[in-house]
Amino acid sequence: SVASYVSTLDLFNIALTNRANHTSILGSPDFFRDVLRRDCLCDGYGLRDRQNFSGQHALTEENGSSFTRWDEPIEVRLYNLKCDEADALPCRVCSFNVCEECRDSPRLNRHDEQPSRRPHLANDGATYMTGFSPPCDTKMEDEVRGKFLHELCDCDIFHRWVFQKCACEERVAATAYFEEHTSKIPAYTYKALGDKNTNTQKIRRYEDIFYIYSPCGANVPKKSRLRCSFCKRQHLPRHQWH
Repeated sequence: SVASYVSTLDLFNIALTNRANHTSILGSPDFFRDVLRRDCLCDGYGLRDRQNFSGQHALTEENGSSFTRWDEPIEVRLYNLKCDEADALPCRVCSFNVCEECRDSPRLNRHDEQPSRRPHLANDGATYMTGFSPPCDTKMEDEVRGKFLHELCDCDIFHRWVFQKCACEERVAATAYFEEHTSKIPAYTYKALGDKNTNTQKIRRYEDIFYIYSPCGANVPKKSRLRCSFCKRQHLPRHQWH
């Protein structure tokens, strides 16, 4: 099969060249999704971006930060210099094959006082969390049931096998959710006035308190568990976060 010699994107482009190729490759969406693209090679773009310091690896200064958030040039030259295109696994998000050198690999912040390997254990408080109303939570539980070995979230941002592009889209989506479905209350106001909204959960980000709402706009019951924005599974109970 030609699929074992090209990347998924190349295979898709081949399918668009003529009617015969389109029928053979894309004639059955299930066959393309479950069979052909599982044999494809990694496209090498992740390693290329890192070597060229492009995309999310661009050397952009962080305002007021003494922490290096990118790979140093000497480090990049010591990494494997070749994409291991044949030894690739499906991305957890899009299912396209990606190798170890090209997958998303965030840099570890060694200055964190709090653990940060788990998405929801960042030192700035709640990170990559989504709250759901009871109906939405039930629907989400039905979607993830049986897809994982563990019932609760065990995501690790340094071990997750995802394309860099998919990881960027996840971060954008998580940021959009937080901007659209939370309501900020400054810490000093919260301490002075107390909890005026007793119908939805609250979470901390940096020095502020936020009320969090379901994507449908409804309140998030205080006794319900928030879900991981990545895998959509429920988190550990709050008292086990740190």
